[in-house]
Amino acid sequence: MALHHIKDASKAIDEMHRILKKDGIIVISDVMEHTGEWAREEMFDEWLGFSNEQITNWLQSAGFRNIQVENTDLSCKGYSSKGEFTETGIFLAKATKL
Repeated sequence: MALHHIKDASKAIDEMHRILKKDGIIVISDVMEHTGEWAREEMFDEWLGFSNEQITNWLQSAGFRNIQVENTDLSCKGYSSKGEFTETGIFLAKATKL
């Protein structure tokens, strides 16, 4: 769950594809989209989570195939220093470099 801290997340996925061996599998778990703007400053989040479509598009653009993105039953909860509450789901993505 670090992708949302990376400024150019799509470029990071491109790099994952570049260094992965042929037939290698990538697994990414991170938070789903949310509206907790406070997380940008207090948690150093570059992204307020991701949609399944966004992750799928980035994986496809990087050259990955056999892409699966699914929402888990898990959630991520947090409070800002001002007591603002944010809760969002967690996704799991899996793809193969052919």
